Amino acid sequence: MENFRELLERDHVTVFDGAVGTMLYSKGIYINRSYDELNLTSPDLVREVHAEYVRAGAEILETNTFGATASRLQQYGLEGSLRQINVAAARLVQSVETLDGAKLIFADESWLLFRQSGTEPVLRIYSEATSIAKMRALLNEGEQLSRNS
Repeated sequence: MENFRELLERDHVTVFDGAVGTMLYSKGIYINRSYDELNLTSPDLVREVHAEYVRAGAEILETNTFGATASRLQQYGLEGSLRQINVAAARLVQSVETLDGAKLIFADESWLLFRQSGTEPVLRIYSEATSIAKMRALLNEGEQLSRNS
């Protein structure tokens, strides 16, 4: 898939992943902590959730960054880790392998889409709930992944 237009023009349903937080909860991570911090503290668990969605047929994965904004992370004393959390999330979703070797697309909940190859973002839609710092971290990581792939 070369770009977002191709995604829209394809002649079949495109499958997205589901609620990463719900999956983490089902694995024993309770709601009294930051699920976004798990990108740093329990990366294998987050990667496992992404891989389960791929095995279920997902072609597009969202980063585990639903609450990875300064205001949300501040509730847990993690606002200083905003960049690291978002970068780790992008790297985690990038590291998931597909069953057939196909390239995945990864996104965050504000629909900032990247090709798995790490090339330039193919679509940028900013939601009001997303912080500029979060978007910068994800964009910068996408550009870095591009240089390293």
